[in-house]
Amino acid sequence: MKLDWQWEGDFKIHSRILSRMYKIAGFGSMLGDTHAIVPSTWHPLGGACMGTVCDLDGRVRNQPGLYVLDGALIPGSTAACNPSMTIAAVAERAMDNIVRQDIGTLI
Repeated sequence: MKLDWQWEGDFKIHSRILSRMYKIAGFGSMLGDTHAIVPSTWHPLGGACMGTVCDLDGRVRNQPGLYVLDGALIPGSTAACNPSMTIAAVAERAMDNIVRQDIGTLI
């Protein structure tokens, strides 16, 4: 299998991220765009964050039986580390609690 990730597909978000990076880096900084060299993808986080949209176990507030257990649950950043293990650990802990507390309680 070959994945052909089109750079144009993420152009809007990619350009916004790059703009923010330049602001953070400050005047005179030099940043490289590895995506221009080797097409890649990134790990989006947030969107339905724990503590705001969801509780710590991914239960969407005021929506019984609806859960978020992917990267959308993770608020903020994972400090430039691949977040897959963090997401898996959070999801595994959440499933332990969901199975123990929610099974048989939802209509």
